[in-house]
Amino acid sequence: MAVYTRIDNALDWRGNGRLEGPRTNNYGDTFWRVVTYEGRVVGEREMNGSSDSDFYATVWAEGADAPHEVQWGTTRFPTYDNGCSVDASPELQQRYRAHLDAGIRAARAERHRVELATPRKGKVVECIKASRGKDAPPKGACGTVIWVGAPRYRNSGLRVGFKTTEGIVYFCAASYIKVRSQGEHAPALVQATL
Repeated sequence: MAVYTRIDNALDWRGNGRLEGPRTNNYGDTFWRVVTYEGRVVGEREMNGSSDSDFYATVWAEGADAPHEVQWGTTRFPTYDNGCSVDASPELQQRYRAHLDAGIRAARAERHRVELATPRKGKVVECIKASRGKDAPPKGACGTVIWVGAPRYRNSGLRVGFKTTEGIVYFCAASYIKVRSQGEHAPALVQATL
């Protein structure tokens, strides 16, 4: 059936979709229904807020590269004569699933890229920016991360502590660090992305 929306007067129809009616609901109201996106609805969902709910249809419009959502109902005001039903062809459903799978693969690749660049205990890092302070590393200092955390007295973001091969321990902001190798995390990262 696709997405159908109530209009109270057939003169309100703007020519988009197909006009059905007149109909009468359980309350005795006479209305018409505009049917849109016939054969293009690939999914539906409900989004619950703190006091209201909204209802959406996921549609793949003719000639579009990707699906989009259309709100067809809400509990904020009467929309009980509106509705939708999934009516896409198996080919369009398969295309939609392929689109979702591609999005999932892209999200996993991005998560993997971020994880590779995030300093963690055991990873080998290099200081790419000189900083000041008692235990601040010089630019180019390399070592194995021994600690990652927040500073004790101020909220200035994540800090990293690393130990060089000479046994010197440095602490600096994580933004001053670049991960050079994964150290002990390499096998776990490969396994986590499969």
